[in-house]
Amino acid sequence: MNPGAISSNLENTANRVWHATRPIKWSGENPIRFEKYKLHTKLGENLLTFNYPDDEGPFNYLIAVENPAGFDYGTELLHFNMFDRYIYSKNVKVGEAYQDSGFRIGEILKLTSIMMMVKNNLEKIKLYSPNPFVMFHAKYKFEPDIHTLNESRSVLNSVLKSKEPNMKIIQEQAGDIRNALTKRSREGNSWDIAKIINDTNTAVNNFMLQMFKNGRKITPQRQPFDEGFSLVLTKEQVAKNKDFFNELYRKHDIDFQI
Repeated sequence: MNPGAISSNLENTANRVWHATRPIKWSGENPIRFEKYKLHTKLGENLLTFNYPDDEGPFNYLIAVENPAGFDYGTELLHFNMFDRYIYSKNVKVGEAYQDSGFRIGEILKLTSIMMMVKNNLEKIKLYSPNPFVMFHAKYKFEPDIHTLNESRSVLNSVLKSKEPNMKIIQEQAGDIRNALTKRSREGNSWDIAKIINDTNTAVNNFMLQMFKNGRKITPQRQPFDEGFSLVLTKEQVAKNKDFFNELYRKHDIDFQI
């Protein structure tokens, strides 16, 4: 397809208003998955698909937001661990032309992966996020899932050097955690490693929440972390924030409510 034609089509359809919800049909397989169905966005009437990528092996599924001609606006590759009851998001790709475009392709993909977790009664979605996209995932209630002292040190250093407003208390907490971590490393102290990890995840999550409260737009250029790290979204967090997610499903005319 001619990329110029795609751009022209985007310009022509960007201001249309769509409102008709299309019912989702579900398969009875394990995991339960949805069949190809229509949804509405500012791009027009597109298709959200869920299928098997042949080169990725069993229990790996691809979500794609595409147009009727088969052009992908964005994809997300999910691995289902049905034994340990979680989804691992292996790779998210959104076409460069649709990033920060207002079409919210990444948001649609994220809502769809959450829909799959809920429908299959799984415990969580796990992923590793490169540093420019940590705050994107935090917007959808993902929380830090750090497991090592090296990761803790790196992310705490990012919190401590941040110039974001209203961070004094959080940065004091981060400083205490880093001091405990440094003391343990230097003296072989028996400080509880699990406590350091848990306190790090709590402090970093509070830091990210405060960034949203500060009210300024968070762009990849303004992202606060030097390195990426793992994040997790639990079914408890989804249930706690169901009003937030349900409003987004309605906004995109996705026939699903938590």
